[in-house]
Amino acid sequence: MYIPRSLDVITGPEKPKEKDSKPPLSKAEIKIKREQATRKAKKQIKDTIDGWHKMYRGEKDNKGYFYVGQIEREPGWLEKLPKRKLCDAADKSRPEELEEEQKQ
Repeated sequence: MYIPRSLDVITGPEKPKEKDSKPPLSKAEIKIKREQATRKAKKQIKDTIDGWHKMYRGEKDNKGYFYVGQIEREPGWLEKLPKRKLCDAADKSRPEELEEEQKQ
């Protein structure tokens, strides 16, 4: 959900859209942009999960929740699930392009 849509379609060097546009990106530049976007997305995910964790622990101006237990699953259960498509709301909220600082 946090990965820009433009990275889905980049499979090779980008072709300039207009005469005045920037030269195409090399494979190394594309790889770097993907890695930067992935790192940023993982940080956003971690921050979101940490925020929910703080809320349930009672650190965000509420009394928190009491501990009931936890679900135990077999190791590797998540990798066995089929990859699902994002819901429409999550897909629409994805950024269209890379951030300006990444375009430079």
